[in-house]
Amino acid sequence: MHSISEFEETYTLKNLTHGTLTLDLGCGLGKEVYYKNFYLIGIDISKERLKKAKEKRIMVVLGDGRYLPFKNKSFKTIFCHQVIEHIFEDQVFLNEAKRVLNGRMVISTTKTAHFRRGYVNKKFKIGVKLLTDEHVREYHPSNFKRKLKRSGMEVLDLRGYGIEFIICLDTLFKFAPSIYLHWGKKLMPFCRFLIATCKSN
Repeated sequence: MHSISEFEETYTLKNLTHGTLTLDLGCGLGKEVYYKNFYLIGIDISKERLKKAKEKRIMVVLGDGRYLPFKNKSFKTIFCHQVIEHIFEDQVFLNEAKRVLNGRMVISTTKTAHFRRGYVNKKFKIGVKLLTDEHVREYHPSNFKRKLKRSGMEVLDLRGYGIEFIICLDTLFKFAPSIYLHWGKKLMPFCRFLIATCKSN
């Protein structure tokens, strides 16, 4: 398994309470490791991805993360990996996540290159080339944290992972997940991704 994905799994399992009703926000194809540890519902906007997720016997809902079809405080835990950078209305997305949350959320995204300030935004043509054309923006840690707080959540932890200058070689470093767990805050300027644990107030 690629160590980037492995770290996301390690971090998520470490920071969220197992056995709770959990929302996989932007579940895509779904990952069985999560479904073995949580009472989990996946939601995604893609019918094709959900069809494949169902083949894994995963409970899924077709829906838009900006307009979640759930009651307030429905989920004790939420995780959302590499989704928000694809959404123009990111603050609406975070506000909705906070609305249905009654506990903790783990969320990851793509970080801007370490030598840039602010975030790159395709809609307003600000900044430089993004990591992929599928992204509408990428975040500086301070802006990402600010948006999380603006939604009404408390940010308990924010760290980086995926060291930028060796990202293509990351699969060679089996020890990378433990490095990011212990040194993710100090390495954040040199990392390509961000991950945070938040709590609903």
